[in-house]
Amino acid sequence: MREQNLRIAGYPRIEPKAEAATPDRLEFSAVFEVYPEVRVGDLSDVTIERPQTEVGAEDVERTIEMLRRQRTRYEGCRAVP
Repeated sequence: MREQNLRIAGYPRIEPKAEAATPDRLEFSAVFEVYPEVRVGDLSDVTIERPQTEVGAEDVERTIEMLRRQRTRYEGCRAVP
């Protein structure tokens, strides 16, 4: 891990090896995930387009009505003797 300068992501999974050389030795494999090496190239020629959206009054009302239906609570009624 240190020799190869790996960046570990999380805890390793330790797996014992059944074919140990001698009975007094413990051999195991450590399996773990590593963060990928990411190299950012030249971005000077990249154009980024920002999407434009419009929200109208109808969109707002439709969303509010949807939230009202999702948050509706019904309370039980008790019979009065």
